[in-house]
Amino acid sequence: MFLSIALYLRRPKDAIEPKWGEGFISYSEKAYYENHIIAIINKWKEEGNQSENPLGTLLVIDLDKKALWVEDNGRINEDYYIEFPTATNCMFNNHNKIISLEKGRIILKNVDEEIAKKIPEKFSLMVSGIERFINITVIDTRQKGLKIPVSVITSKNLDDLNIPFVVTKDEYEQYIKSLANTFSSQNDKESTSSESLSELDKNKAAWKRIEKNLYKKIEKNVNKAGYELVFISAEPFLDFTGVHSSVMGYNSNFVIEILNRNPEVYADLGIIHLENDIWYAASRLPPKRTRSKREMKLEFVISPDGDISKTQEKQYIKQGREIFKKHFIPLNS
Repeated sequence: MFLSIALYLRRPKDAIEPKWGEGFISYSEKAYYENHIIAIINKWKEEGNQSENPLGTLLVIDLDKKALWVEDNGRINEDYYIEFPTATNCMFNNHNKIISLEKGRIILKNVDEEIAKKIPEKFSLMVSGIERFINITVIDTRQKGLKIPVSVITSKNLDDLNIPFVVTKDEYEQYIKSLANTFSSQNDKESTSSESLSELDKNKAAWKRIEKNLYKKIEKNVNKAGYELVFISAEPFLDFTGVHSSVMGYNSNFVIEILNRNPEVYADLGIIHLENDIWYAASRLPPKRTRSKREMKLEFVISPDGDISKTQEKQYIKQGREIFKKHFIPLNS
């Protein structure tokens, strides 16, 4: 009897695609921004002082624009750039100096490893809003990853604190002036390689156009299957023609607990670009090490505007299944 009730409660539902930017934040929206924040910070740390410019690769936090990005040679790395929703508030904390900022631009640089060991710093970026909480990210200069930050609220001028990791306004202006003479030669080099990069750039642009909708579609389909979304990751192929995505759903109904059943389900998605900004996603056979987990079978089509007729969807699913087999092993094949 309990099993029948559990199956009924987990029956497929008519799920509505989550709305971003209003009301309580959906998990797909939270995950989208968190994943980008982590990728940007890790990219900044990985680049370290490998850059040829005097300040190295920079991490820029613009509290007025509500944006975060990696910058090198005075240029924004478009692959590592994110703007937060206009309805959110951004706050930057420096834990060691006990300061908090809500306006302005903070620029962080990597410093010599020995200096970093002697003067470890910890910063945090908080992005939140009314009824909406996206993220608190701790930027720990000693290691990768996120930690729970200590809450500190005092306002001071960063430039006056002599923090080794912080680029002052004067330092940044001098740095930009020093780059002025090198831009023309760099442009010449880039123009010669633009043709070889054009196909990759097109693929990247196509991925960017559907990335948000992919997150929304995943949450909608997990809800439709009777679960609550609790985890998403999305890693594009090197050529951006496809994506690997890991998904986790959770069933919190009381009958599952009474029966002592595992409430967690997983989906290992393969996602491929078909044509005209149409992408196909389906559950694939997961790696051997994770096959003991309960798998969730998902299949859907993604487009930038979200408008696909039922007839078109069936055609794209048929097309997607054929191409999918060339890249992945379908689940339950």
